[in-house]
Formats: sequence, structure tokens, C-alpha cells
Amino acid sequence: MSLIKKSNLKNQIGVNMYDALVRKPMMIFLIPTMEEEFEGTKNELDERYGLKAIHLNNFAQAFSIGGWFIKDSCVAATNIYWINLFNGYNFQSKRDMVVTLSNGTIAETCLTDAEVLEAIERMYEVYMYLLPDESKMGLVDKTSSVGTTVWEIDKAISTEGNSFSRALIILQEARRTGVLSSKIDKYCSILECLYAIRKEHKKNISNITAAYIV
Repeated sequence: MSLIKKSNLKNQIGVNMYDALVRKPMMIFLIPTMEEEFEGTKNELDERYGLKAIHLNNFAQAFSIGGWFIKDSCVAATNIYWINLFNGYNFQSKRDMVVTLSNGTIAETCLTDAEVLEAIERMYEVYMYLLPDESKMGLVDKTSSVGTTVWEIDKAISTEGNSFSRALIILQEARRTGVLSSKIDKYCSILECLYAIRKEHKKNISNITAAYIV
């Protein structure tokens, strides 16, 4: 926290956003600065740091899933802040990853210290399945306009990954919607991935889902 206070983040994002940020749990990543980072143009640094920020944010998304494995929750990481204390470069971005509870609502969730530790363990397990070899995720394209860069993450997501990776991706889609019928449809797709049912899958998935509900 002392590093954050010395980072000029308050001036970068404003007092109100800063005060709201420090009231909430956050993940902090410390990365060494390389020599070439002092010579790069803004566009070059935007691309270099932007891609790194996406991959680091994936840890937070994996933690969100890890927490959900333990307790129905809508823990999410939507804000990313990057500050280089040496070359003065900084940016902030927002990732569209707001998630909901199983009933489609959004509510505060409390985790005990033991549950947080277990969620962190799960985070590493989940993250392994989101790596390119497992998920078959492609290159993330970007579009820039008037100083704003949009990374097309959803476009890079593949449906050709291994079954458990596909299940995790669809799980995030299910958690992002508050429409219960859409959630149930996504949950059924998850079961198809996990059970790899090939014959009469709609009927079999309906029976499995009904059994879970009962």
C-alpha cells in the first residue's frame, strides 16, 4: 500500500475513484522495467503494457472463478491500473466482466481467510486451463481511436480448446448474464463439455440438470 500511495495514482484517477479503490481488495503485480521501455513511443508502450495487463487481469478472473467454486459469488475484477514509476507511463482500463449470482442478482459476498486461501489455490488451477495450449485462444486484436484502445478479447476466445477450458469459458458467459433462462442454457452447455455426451445429448443433459435441481 505504501507503493500505491507513492505512485501518483490518486492524481491519475481522481480522489473519489482512488478512495473507492483502496476500500476494496486488489491484486498488485510488480514487474521489472527493461531498458527498451525508456525509449518506446506511447503507441508501442500501449501495446506492450496493454497485452501484459490483459494476461495479469486473467489471474483476477481466475480468482473470481476460484471463489465461485467455494461459494456462489459475483466477485469480479473490472478495473486495471498500470503505473511505471521509472518511465512515467500510466494508463487505466476497464474490462467488461461484471458477473452475477446464480439467481441473476448482484450482492456483496464475504469470504473467510481460509476461503480466500482456497480460492487462491483454485485460481492457479483455473489459470492453467486458460493458457493458450489448453484454451486455444488466438491473438488479441486491438482498435485505437483518439487515444482510446479497445482490445477485442471475446473475438480471440476459441471454442476449440480442451473440454474443461471450454467449460470455464462458458461458465464466465453464464455468470455475466442476469437472465436466468440464458444462465440455464449456458449451464447445460457446460455439462455437455464436461460429460462429452454425443448421443441424445439434449435429453441426457435435461435429465442431469433436472437431477441437480431436485
